[in-house]
Amino acid sequence: MSYLFLLSYALPWLSTVLLYVAVYLLYAHAGRQLAAREKRPTLAGPSINQRVDVVLETIDGRHINVGPQSGEPHIFVFTKPRCPACDKMRSLLFDVATTWRARRVVVVHMGALDEAREFVSEMPSNIQAAADPSGELARLWRIPVTPYLVATAAKGVVVDKGGATRDRVETLLSAGNDAQTDTGQQTSVALGRG
Repeated sequence: MSYLFLLSYALPWLSTVLLYVAVYLLYAHAGRQLAAREKRPTLAGPSINQRVDVVLETIDGRHINVGPQSGEPHIFVFTKPRCPACDKMRSLLFDVATTWRARRVVVVHMGALDEAREFVSEMPSNIQAAADPSGELARLWRIPVTPYLVATAAKGVVVDKGGATRDRVETLLSAGNDAQTDTGQQTSVALGRG
């Protein structure tokens, strides 16, 4: 008899807690979907229309300057070792880079220098690679998953960011360099080859 009493007391509380968890998860999912539809960032890091100031050293020792003085738009694609989705993105980047040269594509590989070299070994010359072995840039920009994409306009203004999908890459490639707004906010980082 006492078990039935405890069960009748605990069951409503347990169902209430589960209901609150379900409502919270639905609310969070709806917020992420709405943010994606409205092009709002869901994580910290440089937001859309924020200017960034970045100096990266490529795997071959050249420097990539992204910011107010660069004058070139960039697409940063963050990848990491042993990532099947990153391997698919590599083949997509190879396909589009052979026909499209309006922006510079920069693969930021969150692994050792040798892994970054291997990842871009057969790509066209307009795709550059930088190694981020310590994950410094990925932490600063709060890269949640790979492959992840951050696109900047000519003056270093972030025009898009999110999971790197075929649709997103093709949309950015066809859009060109439309967004030139500048809020004056800056994020700075300089990475070496590690």
